[in-house]
Amino acid sequence: PPFIFTVPDYHALFLGLIYLLFLSPIFKIKDVELSVTSQVNHDQALALIKQNAVGKNIFFWDKSGIEKEIQDKYSLVADLLIYKGLPNTIKVVIQETTPKIEWVTNSKIYLIDDQGQVIKEGVDDKLIKIVDTKNLPINPGDRILPVFFINFLGDFTSQAQNFGLKIKNFSVSE
Repeated sequence: PPFIFTVPDYHALFLGLIYLLFLSPIFKIKDVELSVTSQVNHDQALALIKQNAVGKNIFFWDKSGIEKEIQDKYSLVADLLIYKGLPNTIKVVIQETTPKIEWVTNSKIYLIDDQGQVIKEGVDDKLIKIVDTKNLPINPGDRILPVFFINFLGDFTSQAQNFGLKIKNFSVSE
């Protein structure tokens, strides 16, 4: 008789499952949903994520690359949350930090968030301004102010405005 190759049913089922999970297009990322507030450009961030994720298997897609790229490109990103929705959708939520202080040193202006961390160089005239009279160098990512001090300045400025006073800036020497 001719040679007949037979595969037991459970082997065929196992091979089918392997194909379905790893090789078939069912679990390849097709859709990306992005939730972001106003500081990060939605279309640019969505394009970056799609470039990194679309067409890759949802089970094996390494999100660390896009997390780093988004955080490097947008300094106002505080956290990046990624959810995998089966069979082929990922949802990305970008949580942003909000500038609270303008810090002036060495003829440069930096934005400081509510945690006292230097976000980036930039100007926002609506923020509390602090002038460093020692002109100490700072860099994005440095934590230069304690949270209680930022809260104090905010409360103090609000109270001053309630009395009709406008504070131009604060200065620190240390």
